[in-house]
Amino acid sequence: MAEIDQAYPTRDQIERRAYEIYLERGGTDGDDVADWLNAEWELTQAENPAGSIQMEDAEKAIQEILDNSRAVAARAGS
Repeated sequence: MAEIDQAYPTRDQIERRAYEIYLERGGTDGDDVADWLNAEWELTQAENPAGSIQMEDAEKAIQEILDNSRAVAARAGS
């Protein structure tokens, strides 16, 4: 369990990095999930560069989540 704790960032670390990403993109709303996932991925890779998540896979997953979130929001606004 200690290995997992060392290789995985804390919620606070992810939260801080997600906020930095949010500010870097101009502070526009609507992509909080992507910001969180990007922060999580960045911090995980920083701790464990040989991790099993590949950049391309992470980008695809983030895009899929964003697409699904936007589709749900569009249906809710109709």
